[in-house]
Amino acid sequence: MSAADQGTRTPFEVAVWKGNHVAALRSRIYAELAAAFRYPSSEAAAGRIADGSAERILLELIGQLPGNAVVAGRSRPGHPGTGSDGLDVLHCSLFEPAAGKARVSLYERDHGNHTREVLWEDLFRCYSHFGLEFEDAGLKEAPDHMVIELEFMHYLTFLEASNPETSRGAVLGQGDFLERHLAAWAPGLCLSIEQHAGDSVYHGLAAILRDFLSADRDHLQSKTHELRRLP
Repeated sequence: MSAADQGTRTPFEVAVWKGNHVAALRSRIYAELAAAFRYPSSEAAAGRIADGSAERILLELIGQLPGNAVVAGRSRPGHPGTGSDGLDVLHCSLFEPAAGKARVSLYERDHGNHTREVLWEDLFRCYSHFGLEFEDAGLKEAPDHMVIELEFMHYLTFLEASNPETSRGAVLGQGDFLERHLAAWAPGLCLSIEQHAGDSVYHGLAAILRDFLSADRDHLQSKTHELRRLP
């Protein structure tokens, strides 16, 4: 995935047009959530998650959203015993297949009723509709991986925040994608993470993800309703 896949490692710099600071905040939040659940491939990435920095940043960003204190006080960043040198092991123990099956699957196909073929067809249709093309196996994960879906929402909110000409379509696309995909299956995933992650950092991150998606779904339902009423 060209644009979104590049944007996940270095989040888009959003040139916000007047009045769209909320979309810019949401774009940053989705980028941070994707980074928090991606495999920590470097010591810096692992340390940022293990020491609670990722949680603190997410809570600060969400706290800046108008009227949204959904996760304020829910999580206590910093989890003794989760060191950066062991975070990759923790991530693998939770999310990577062992004996053919992961303790907690990060793939939508394992949390819904659609076959992989039907699901992927729909996801590829969503991605290509917004100009994301797949070339030379550029997608780092399967299209139904949670990190890829979070990155896609990051991309759509970037489009909303940065260009008034693409804003309406981006908002409608967000609402549709969240309703049909992330908001439909990620809450169950978050519950599963909380059940298996113990007191680790991923327990707090799952609570943040679940609460944010619920609040963002409400935000988008309200906004898409307003847009569809306009001529």
